Amino acid sequence: MLSNLNANQRKNDVSGHISDIPQALAEQLCNLSESFTPMLLRLIQERGMTEVECYKKAHINRRQFSRIRRDPSYHPRKTTIIA
Repeated sequence: MLSNLNANQRKNDVSGHISDIPQALAEQLCNLSESFTPMLLRLIQERGMTEVECYKKAHINRRQFSRIRRDPSYHPRKTTIIA
């Protein structure tokens, strides 16, 4: 009986957190004013880095970085963006 209560309590706790995520995500998506590429280039400039320093630090090659920078229809993978 106690294990069922704990399982139900955990289920309610988790569902409370899950219901918050879509709303918060929706709010952030509505507030996006620029796409990934302009944001990336702006952040590089704000930090005083060169593009070469950026792609070397992210461990991606020049060709990949160039594709991100020049092709608006290119969508890099999540692993590339996180790098």
